[in-house]
Amino acid sequence: MVIYTCIFVVGFAWSWGPLGWLVPSEIFSLKIQSTAQIINISVNIFFTFLIVQVFLHMLCLFKFGLFFFFTAFTVMMSYLYTSSYQKPKVFQLKRCRKYGNSTSTRSNLFLMIF
Repeated sequence: MVIYTCIFVVGFAWSWGPLGWLVPSEIFSLKIQSTAQIINISVNIFFTFLIVQVFLHMLCLFKFGLFFFFTAFTVMMSYLYTSSYQKPKVFQLKRCRKYGNSTSTRSNLFLMIF
C-alpha cells in the first residue's frame, strides 16, 4: 500500500501537481499575478489540510475503495480539462522568415511567440 501511495504521489507531482502554480502565473497579467498566486496557495493549503484531516477516517470506512474514490476524481478532472481545453494556434515558421535578423525584430518575434 505504501508503494502504491508513492506511485500516486510521483504521478501527481509530474502531472496535475504543478498546474496549480503554473496556470495562474501564465494566464493572469502582472498586475494581479501575485494576488492570484496568493489565492491559489491559500486554497491549496486549505484543501490539503482538509484531505489530511479526513483521509484516515475515510481509509477506515472505504478501505481500498478510497483509492478508487480518488481515481474517480482524477478521471473526472481529466475529462473536464480535456473537454474545455482550447488548443493554441499553430505557430508557423514561415512567418519567422519575414522578420529578418535585426535586434528589434527579434524582440518583436519573441513577443509574438510568447
